[in-house]
Amino acid sequence: LVSLTVFSDDVSEENLKKYGLTDPAIKFTFVNVAEKHVLRFGTVADEGYIYVYKEGNPFIYIVDASTINVLTYELTDYCEKMSYLRSYDKINGLTITGGGKTYDIDITGDAEKENLKAYINNKYVQYENFAELYAHIISIEFTDTGSKKADDELLVTITVDLKDGKKDVLKYYKQSDLNCFYEVNGAGRLVVSTKKVEEILEFAQNLYDGKTFTPEW
Repeated sequence: LVSLTVFSDDVSEENLKKYGLTDPAIKFTFVNVAEKHVLRFGTVADEGYIYVYKEGNPFIYIVDASTINVLTYELTDYCEKMSYLRSYDKINGLTITGGGKTYDIDITGDAEKENLKAYINNKYVQYENFAELYAHIISIEFTDTGSKKADDELLVTITVDLKDGKKDVLKYYKQSDLNCFYEVNGAGRLVVSTKKVEEILEFAQNLYDGKTFTPEW
């Protein structure tokens, strides 16, 4: 961030307030090694620059307002929209639990040899139908950021068995008829559609029953 110029050497509370720097629109804090730096971004002038004050510094600066647009972005602006990204060839299977039921899905065969097979609760099913279910899971996009609340209801748990021997645990907590809080391996900041999560259980049952289904992308 490069300033256009020093605007003022008066950093009194009265002068800071005049330029929107006592209660700034944006306050940016960062740590460089052991030093903490706090920048206050105040009023945007008609000329297109914004007043900036670094706490502890004896000057008020001005910078081009367009250079700080990045500071107004939300976490969601930086995230991949799909909430889970693991390709088909990276998994051995998965276990879906919810609604009082458990669906154990095992995948055998080799994708390169095009001989993949799917079993749900030890019952053979068409691999293409499993692929539709998995496509639905990985296509669930986040709608917002949020946090888990104490009274959130655990709606669905998916344990993904990876070919490298590791596991991913996806948990969806119902917060309302619209939103579920979503976490992976015990951590999360994202909210997804409750309807999409409930469809995981619906499609898993369809898979077991041998019914075809087509998820909405």
